[in-house]
Amino acid sequence: MKINIINLQKKILLKPPVSTGIKKIVSQTLLLEKYRGSGEISLCLVTDKIIAKLNKQYLNHTGPTDVISFRIPQDNPKKLVAEIAISTDTVITNSKCFNTQPKDELFFYVAHAVLHALGYNDDTGKKRIRMLLKQERICQSIKPKP
Repeated sequence: MKINIINLQKKILLKPPVSTGIKKIVSQTLLLEKYRGSGEISLCLVTDKIIAKLNKQYLNHTGPTDVISFRIPQDNPKKLVAEIAISTDTVITNSKCFNTQPKDELFFYVAHAVLHALGYNDDTGKKRIRMLLKQERICQSIKPKP
């Protein structure tokens, strides 16, 4: 799986361990979800301003959001091509609210976005809880063991 990271923000420094962590989360999400196909995921770190524009343009929703994830249809159903945008402004805000490190909050959103690209939805409370539990499991699985 090819993983592209595009940086259009200045709040989170995009160098190891953040950049390597993003790639680990993408890979671990695909592994734990038993995805065995090929493909390419482009993940763009953006500001609230940029994600609000994307939210309006593609989803007709007003205002910023945490994550926008699109799976691009392919002739080969085993090929995953996805475009993902994550607001680092929202990452920073929520890391303060939830008393987490910004990079850990970002990794949580990366897992969330990849799950969306794999077809998961969080439009009901039950589906949201299911995704949150999966995100927790994915993020815990890449943490060093004591």
